[in-house]
Amino acid sequence: MKEKLLLFIICSGQFVVMLINSMISMAYPEFLEEFNVNVSQLMWINVWYVLIFTVGMPLTGAVGDRLGHRRTFIGGMLIFSLSGVAQAFAWNFYSLLTFGLFEALAAAFLIPSQMALIHTYFKDRLGWAFSMFGISSSIGAILGPALGGLLISTVDWRSMFWLVVIISLGILLLAIQEIPKDNLHRKHDSFNFIGSLLYIITFGAFQYWLKISIDNGFLDIHSIVSLIITLTAIIVFFLYEKERGNQIIPFSLFKNKAFTCFSVISLLIMTVVQGLFYLLPIYFSNVHLFTPSQTGMLLMIEAVIVTIFAAKIGKLVDKLSLIKATSIGLTILILGVFLLVNINHGSLIIFIIIPLVFLGFGQLFSTPAMNKGALKSIKNENLGIASGVYNTIRFSGGAFAASIFGPFLQNNLNSKDVNQGFNSVFILMCVMLIMAFIFIYLLRKNKEEHSC
Repeated sequence: MKEKLLLFIICSGQFVVMLINSMISMAYPEFLEEFNVNVSQLMWINVWYVLIFTVGMPLTGAVGDRLGHRRTFIGGMLIFSLSGVAQAFAWNFYSLLTFGLFEALAAAFLIPSQMALIHTYFKDRLGWAFSMFGISSSIGAILGPALGGLLISTVDWRSMFWLVVIISLGILLLAIQEIPKDNLHRKHDSFNFIGSLLYIITFGAFQYWLKISIDNGFLDIHSIVSLIITLTAIIVFFLYEKERGNQIIPFSLFKNKAFTCFSVISLLIMTVVQGLFYLLPIYFSNVHLFTPSQTGMLLMIEAVIVTIFAAKIGKLVDKLSLIKATSIGLTILILGVFLLVNINHGSLIIFIIIPLVFLGFGQLFSTPAMNKGALKSIKNENLGIASGVYNTIRFSGGAFAASIFGPFLQNNLNSKDVNQGFNSVFILMCVMLIMAFIFIYLLRKNKEEHSC
């Protein structure tokens, strides 16, 4: 019972992060009207959130390795609760944006600490534990839009944050009481402040280049200058970190073939999954002429499947080899995306539902296997930083999806009809998923070398 309560607390942190992230988009029309901003300005909420979140994870993971992951989890929940209160009192767009940065920082503390805590207390049932972690994300993603819409229509958008604050404070109190105290009998080098600053500048420059390149084109003079600055920052960061013992992103992690291969596989899968998340609403609306409510119901299928079958698939993943489970997940994902190529306007609804079912099961097999595989061979004292680096790579898939599939779709729509344009994107997604099997092969080869 104690073990289940501990996992419930850990997963609840992920639930509340996903809940507010899926609710807040429902308030975008209200933000536009109340704060008198345009859509382009509003998108800076997402840009800065991703920047703080992805930049923060390796840093907060390193902090967790030094201070203890219980403390960083509790600290993350405290910051999350306070940011929710602040956002509920936001008086203009810039105050909302600023307080949202603290929410992103809290999420950056929570995810590495959650994954490290799961690895610490559920070593023998990692697949099952990570499946429960996935369920918590799915439930938050399912409830968020409906609950957010209900609160906005019956109360106002600020009530969303008050609800999240109440839930967060409950999780915080449970965490303080139930999560065992950290074992800090570990030695670490002093914190690398200069490396941290260079890392923030490098990643910030990259995100800015990506944003303005998508907006203005990759050959725009501002994009080119930004790219030069980004490459310079990368070189300076690499040269500075290369000779240090306490690296912000330990390059030694990438000598671990399992960590490197599973990280790249997760990046490719997340790029495709996020690309589908961005494009399927447009696809269902423009190709199949579905209403927003019909599209919403269809897009719930994946999350519902993950919620219902995650525990059983997670136990199955624990019995399978990590390479086999990841291969199964990849194969199912490829079939799901490929089936989208073969449907068009007028296809029976069952032929639209089947690919979405495949996509849900594909993620069920691949996600826990990748999470487990990437961190399984990492020493306990490095779990936080490794988790942060892994998740930074993984969640970068969202940025790659926006920069690759959006322009690719637009270019194809200029020369083809809508259905053919989307089909070209789906084929590209299949190619990216097939590329992941290159790293499956490298994992198999590495396993054979170690067994000899």
